[in-house]
Amino acid sequence: MKKIILFVLALVLAFGVVYAPAAEKPKKDGKVLCCHDGKCDGHHDLKECIKLGGKIVKSCKDCK
Repeated sequence: MKKIILFVLALVLAFGVVYAPAAEKPKKDGKVLCCHDGKCDGHHDLKECIKLGGKIVKSCKDCK
């Protein structure tokens, strides 16, 4: 029974590792999450974000 539980746990972890990076695909229109003036938005491309003095973040939670 213990071997079955370990096998199922290994499968769950393997699928989690395979599918987790798929959630972080970049946007196809070139827009990035830009943190500027204390706000985070996804309305700018890389050049616009740099021009505004912002920084590129992976998540709006990283915007401080």
